[in-house]
Amino acid sequence: MKGPFPGQILSVVGIDGNNSIYPDCYALVEAETTQSWKWFLQLLRDDLGCTAESCFTFIGDRQKGLIPAMLAVFPNAEHRFCLRHIHENMKSKWRGDLYKNLLWSAGRKTSIPYFNKAMEEIKTTKRGIQIIGARDKPIITCLEFIREYMTKRIVNVKKLQAKCMGQLTPHAIEVFDEIKKQASEMSVLMVDTDKKWDLTGMPCKHAVVAIWDISRNSIDAGIPEEWVSDVYWLSTWKKVYENLIEPINGPEMWTPSQCPTTLIPPKHHTQVGRPKKKRKKAFCEKELEQEFDKGGKMTRKGTSIKCGKCGNMGHNVMSCKGQGGEQSTASQESHTATQGAPVYNLYE
Repeated sequence: MKGPFPGQILSVVGIDGNNSIYPDCYALVEAETTQSWKWFLQLLRDDLGCTAESCFTFIGDRQKGLIPAMLAVFPNAEHRFCLRHIHENMKSKWRGDLYKNLLWSAGRKTSIPYFNKAMEEIKTTKRGIQIIGARDKPIITCLEFIREYMTKRIVNVKKLQAKCMGQLTPHAIEVFDEIKKQASEMSVLMVDTDKKWDLTGMPCKHAVVAIWDISRNSIDAGIPEEWVSDVYWLSTWKKVYENLIEPINGPEMWTPSQCPTTLIPPKHHTQVGRPKKKRKKAFCEKELEQEFDKGGKMTRKGTSIKCGKCGNMGHNVMSCKGQGGEQSTASQESHTATQGAPVYNLYE
């Protein structure tokens, strides 16, 4: 929060069947402390109807207070770190696309041997929710902004779902079509356990060609899409967005609180310097912005300039001094032809 009442907005987002984020919950707290994270995760656990023994996989941004809170509320959960944030920390010493591509390649491996091989390659190489419009607003206004944002987002997704056809979501269809394209160039010799299928829930090209081979042998195996996990089904995607965010009644309709403690406003804090509205941007985002000017066009920084007058590189027409070239010769001839003509002084 960038206004006079500083704080942090905590959020949990998931991934729906169309490979888009789905905001599960959010809350505004005074700071990212272990106590705040524990309170937040306990509410999340109750809302999801889970217990301390529930098994989930949480991906965080390596915030120190989150780690002990996760162990206390979800002791059986898998806690992993976001690869994008790991890359942000890595760039302080190892910059460039080479290390970036090697890191993401390691993160995509589906088995331990392949992962270890990718990590060895790195070692041997020598080289959530957009709330920009609410960050500086009062607390109630900020929360209302997020509520409206999520309401509009659900409506936009429902409009997209109404146009969809088939059994799978649009993104799943795009990915699975590429798998089937690769499978069409293969033939079946033997089928074994597929680790990648277990991890992604989507049959790989080897499994798809095996399903086709079974069907050709008069065994009803169905179409390959039927073997895809129901996570990617269009019907499942629609169920995710069945619940709507209902409008909130005005204060005059609120039930009076029975809390014996008088709640006071948060302590006003005047921040030093000019108030900031935008979030801190990552290094890669800053690099991308430097490639564009204010009008959204690519800048000419770093490009060689060619003079339209003499044809030479390194300067433009305004700074041209006639450094050779056909156009420069023509310009000199034109200048010679005009000698002897009357000259008029236009200065007062």
